[in-house]
Amino acid sequence: MEENNNWVLTENDDNVTVAQEASAGVSASRFYNLSILSGLHREELAPLMEISLKTISRYHEQGKNMSPAESEKILMLEKLFYWGQKVFASQKDFEAWLNRPSFGLGGSKPFGILNTISGIEAVISELKNIATGNLS
Repeated sequence: MEENNNWVLTENDDNVTVAQEASAGVSASRFYNLSILSGLHREELAPLMEISLKTISRYHEQGKNMSPAESEKILMLEKLFYWGQKVFASQKDFEAWLNRPSFGLGGSKPFGILNTISGIEAVISELKNIATGNLS
């Protein structure tokens, strides 16, 4: 994956920043941007958000912000895919890693636990461990 300057979050954003932005709500356009930047089809991304594409489309058409919970997932997934881009040489390699059981995640496939904030945080932590060579 090439370095992409379109990511809104970076590795320096902390949980307070995410919480503040999520509380205010993010635009539904962030969902579409995340789909493009992550390489995930909207149909793959929507179930992680636990929201229908129809609802997201309606939010987008009405210029309505997403709820704090939906916003938090978008922000955390942006952070996760930012780290995936930093750690892996290609999007294909990152996608393959997301769909393989991970020792650092107790044998879970990373993609399989991305529907919860705790799961997203665990996968980000694992990506940071890989980035720093801490594979214990």
